[in-house]
Amino acid sequence: MDAAELIAGIGNGDRRALARAITHVEADTETGRAVLAGLYPRTGQARTVGVTGSPGVGKSTLVRRRARAQ
Repeated sequence: MDAAELIAGIGNGDRRALARAITHVEADTETGRAVLAGLYPRTGQARTVGVTGSPGVGKSTLVRRRARAQ
């Protein structure tokens, strides 16, 4: 899949497209950079939040529940 197909798939809720896009972004490929550039204008007022803490204190549970509440 090329960047345009991945972006379209992500927009349609295709988990496989998202997984492939993440792989490209993590590997810093040309496709990954194109996906990020294509998705950036769609982020609107998105913010980045970091969650830190000791192992086993519930970070993943907190993030998962917060995401579902959106």
